[in-house]
Amino acid sequence: MFFTRLLRFFDAAELKYTARILLGCDRPVAGAVPQEARIVGNNQPWWGEYRLKYPSSCSLVKPLFFVFGRSSCCEIVCLFVQYCDVMCGRYTLHSRDRINLKGLQTSDLHFEPRYNIAPTQQVLAIADFGNGLEARLVTWGLIPSWSSDGKGFINARAETLEERPSFSESFRLRRCLIPAQGFFEWKRSGREKRRPFYFQSCNEELLMFAGIWDTWSNGSELITSCAIITTPANELVGELHNRMPAILLPEHHDAWVDPKTTSSELLKMLVTFPASQMKTYPVSSSVNSPENDSVDLLARVDVEVGQTLSLF
Repeated sequence: MFFTRLLRFFDAAELKYTARILLGCDRPVAGAVPQEARIVGNNQPWWGEYRLKYPSSCSLVKPLFFVFGRSSCCEIVCLFVQYCDVMCGRYTLHSRDRINLKGLQTSDLHFEPRYNIAPTQQVLAIADFGNGLEARLVTWGLIPSWSSDGKGFINARAETLEERPSFSESFRLRRCLIPAQGFFEWKRSGREKRRPFYFQSCNEELLMFAGIWDTWSNGSELITSCAIITTPANELVGELHNRMPAILLPEHHDAWVDPKTTSSELLKMLVTFPASQMKTYPVSSSVNSPENDSVDLLARVDVEVGQTLSLF
């Protein structure tokens, strides 16, 4: 999920640049615009903080660029960039009372309500981990069993599950359900800071994200991890992001974790969840920090203190 790439930017005088970054097997990102920058002097190091944007809106962490500028030829060489293309990147699970699956073993697993679940944290997943269908805490960020560096993937695109070596075996053999009450996504408008929105089903019922899992060992440590599968966004989520979690219809829950279900049947389940069955509203920017995890994060916040309302 994290990439390093040598980039070149032009038109240094205006401090606006166009970049094209290849995301490995993913599609290119275009358009890097500095939010803050200062030039120390000719041929002197300068720094800037940028956001990268897809042509359509996308959630990205703030990358930090360390660069050296040469104003004489209007060329900026970026020495380092780190960024992350994530969706779904935050979600909630504050009740598990409505989890009903055929063959699911009764669990005495300690459960705590969660209102801001973030990558690398422990999340509840339902799968056959070797002893029948059970609920277990796993690490969010799938590490393939053959990985040499232990880097995880928090999302897996439904369209390339069978093609990507990191996901294909898990898709065939190790599928899981990831229960959630809803998820967060961020919206940017002009130069305003990103506003978080909360998405959930219209009746506020439990959702089941389609997931895959794997177990990785570095010799002394055994980690069971998972990734949330994503699909193209529906009309509601699409106003903020071009991807959304793969939300399974109730009639597909049991079949998703059934080892007898064929790949063709599984792929048919990974359709975009209908916008007509979802609702959304703005919430506090406190959700931006994964350290915040309380029910207050789900309260509707139309205008935050310090926000300037547009007259048009």
